[in-house]
Amino acid sequence: MNSQLKKVGVVIGLAVVFVMTLSSPGFAGFRIAGYDLQVVQSGQDIANGAVSFQVNPVWVGGTPEKPYSFDTTFTLPVADEIVFARMYVNIWGGTNTNTCQIDTLVNDVALDVVHIGGTEDSNPVYDPNRTCVYGSGYGTWQVAYSGVAEALNLDSTANEVVVTISDPTGQFDGRTVDVVLATVYRDSAIQQVLDYYLAEADGYMRRSPGTPGSPTDRILEINSIDTSDVVEAAYTAHYTHGTSGQFDAVYFNDTAFGGEDVAVGAMGTYGPDVLTFDVTNLLAAETTVRYSVDETVVGSPSEFSLRAKTGLLEIIRPYCIARPVGDINADCRVNLEDLALLASGWLDCNLVPETACRQ
Repeated sequence: MNSQLKKVGVVIGLAVVFVMTLSSPGFAGFRIAGYDLQVVQSGQDIANGAVSFQVNPVWVGGTPEKPYSFDTTFTLPVADEIVFARMYVNIWGGTNTNTCQIDTLVNDVALDVVHIGGTEDSNPVYDPNRTCVYGSGYGTWQVAYSGVAEALNLDSTANEVVVTISDPTGQFDGRTVDVVLATVYRDSAIQQVLDYYLAEADGYMRRSPGTPGSPTDRILEINSIDTSDVVEAAYTAHYTHGTSGQFDAVYFNDTAFGGEDVAVGAMGTYGPDVLTFDVTNLLAAETTVRYSVDETVVGSPSEFSLRAKTGLLEIIRPYCIARPVGDINADCRVNLEDLALLASGWLDCNLVPETACRQ
């Protein structure tokens, strides 16, 4: 009897360790179950503002020799200034224990040197002012670069990006799925006002949760949105590793977009999917975006392994060319609200001396 109890105790102990391993937050920069998307940068009421979101697939067949280097280019619209920029590099490591060094140049300007890999990766996450790293599963990594804006060209000439991956151990795979450049800029010729919300992570989803513990759904919460005076709004979902014929879905405030097979590897084998949806009539002050590979929801077979990498919500509002005379509340309109403000102060006078008010 005692031996049986000891065996049960060992089994329970192992089970507790296993559950703690799956549910523990992990090290900064690496979490085997992946990360939910979170808004890392946002901006409101940006006059003459616009967003450029460009994705370049760069996957190559076969494991490259190290150091492995590749280049790609992005051409931005002409701009007066860059408000914010973030660049993403999505890399396959081979396993979650392999390590490497990444050196990246933008127009010959060196970005942060990044050391990634290993289950004790200590890179930061969810910080718009630092270069962040998100690792998940068995060796996929998203590097989110800060310090990009200062290196970008504003005159529509190409921006060259060169990435070099070094691996002294000879184990890190190094093939890169894509490079993404998200840029918020101003141009005086653009007559609109912009709000934007940029989210990032490595939203690892698996068809059957529990091994390695990743969920079938990922949730992005975007809070405190001003839903007044919206001309149009769009949400861009960026995926890697989508497979045609394996089902998944995106829900914006419970409305599904793109059918039941959203991520289909449209940019080639192991290539990204980038889909933009009109959400003008779906905005809410507290908005929820949900990604799912749950077979009970999207059908069978669902995506076996899928990663939601970045999300971008952009909202366009009316632009005031010039305030009309009589616009007291500065909303670029003269209406009953202005008349009420005028009436509320009728005959008020702050002249000194007070006798001047009676003239």
